[in-house]
Amino acid sequence: MTVTAEVRSPGLSLRGVARGFGQRSSRRTLLSAAIVVALLAAAVGWKLLLNGAVAAPAPVLRPAVLHPGQQAVTKTTTVAPAAASIPPAQSASAPSVDEQVKALLPQLEAFVSKTRGLAFQSSVPTTVLPEGAFEAKLASMAPAPTPAEQADAADAEAALQALGLIAPGTDLSKAGQSVQADIDGIYDFQTKQLMVKGTAITPYVRSVLVHELTHALDDQHFDLMRMASMTGNDEKADSFRALSEGDAVRVQLAYINAMSPADRASALADDGGAQSTSTASGAAAAPTGLSDLLAQTVVYPYIAGSMMVRELVAAGGEDYVNKAFASPPTGSMQVLDPTTYLRGIQPVVLDPPLPDPTSGYSVVDSGTFGQFFLALMMQENFDVDTAFAIASTWAGDGYVVMKDPAGNTCVRIEYEADSAQDQPLLFAGLQAWARHHDAAVQYAGVVYLTTCTGGTPKNP
Repeated sequence: MTVTAEVRSPGLSLRGVARGFGQRSSRRTLLSAAIVVALLAAAVGWKLLLNGAVAAPAPVLRPAVLHPGQQAVTKTTTVAPAAASIPPAQSASAPSVDEQVKALLPQLEAFVSKTRGLAFQSSVPTTVLPEGAFEAKLASMAPAPTPAEQADAADAEAALQALGLIAPGTDLSKAGQSVQADIDGIYDFQTKQLMVKGTAITPYVRSVLVHELTHALDDQHFDLMRMASMTGNDEKADSFRALSEGDAVRVQLAYINAMSPADRASALADDGGAQSTSTASGAAAAPTGLSDLLAQTVVYPYIAGSMMVRELVAAGGEDYVNKAFASPPTGSMQVLDPTTYLRGIQPVVLDPPLPDPTSGYSVVDSGTFGQFFLALMMQENFDVDTAFAIASTWAGDGYVVMKDPAGNTCVRIEYEADSAQDQPLLFAGLQAWARHHDAAVQYAGVVYLTTCTGGTPKNP
């Protein structure tokens, strides 16, 4: 089953709750497991994004530093209908929730349609359930993992440990169990139905509905289920998701900005039964041993994706957004720096650096990590600006996760720099990371990084 899952921080969706998005490679399991756990630390970052639509503070994530000759990214302002066009929140004496939703949906669909410049092909079946019934339904959509999925999760934990993103002994599955209580709405790309948790249609719930209705509208026109078939290169699926979530965030923030001041404040504070700002901050504490960097894997599609979509709108209006859905970005490089997408610059796809067949190493997984993942790694040793400057030298990579004869998990990544001039900065950044993690870096035309859970790796 393929869904987006709306968590308590408005618009912060979690696709599939770490499972159920078509055929997944092992890295899909790795990243999904990381995302589930990092969701616990994401509320503060989402607050910054929401407040950014109103007060415009510095974002948590930054686009990669532009190369010489690249056009600077232009900041744009979201245009929304006048505040008077948004109906006020219903009072306590209003009709039943189901009746309210039935009356409200045409208004919300009209807002989404006008903002996107697209018409709904059909109305979206929507159900509002009390908390207990909602969580029971959600649990039925995410059955217990199979033994094979449990093995994938163990490999994911070991790989994340080798990359320095979690501490030894961290149990991602246990941490992920606490996420379900924070999910407030889902849109199912297969059944085309929307389900929201609540007992009243608050400003916050209305904004959640707008976010998910945007997914539904984009799905009706561009078949978002295509993400499920992008199994050969996970960067493609992740980047398509960033485009999708970024568009939903943009429309949701336009809706929040068009609310009355009182309703806007209520929505931004998750009022009406959801968490207050202070409660959300407390609930966002990550489990012991979890790197704070993993929180960025959650907010990345929403923050970076919405920045990309705003840049597309600035360059060519809604037509450019529609063209992007028809031909999505293929890597995080294009999401973080939309000028590369607009100029048609594609990531370089490298073959994974497989071990020598006689080495005794067994391959667990292989694929592409991407520019964003490199930026995360570099933030362990450098400030954000320097980390993204190093990551901006990235042109492509290929990775392999493998087990050595002693049972240790190793990750080997082959990196290609954007140019010969960029190679030294990329190499220096990876060397600094390797010294911190007892890993190995070598240069042979491209840069190779090898890191293992058992300490200094031998050449596989």
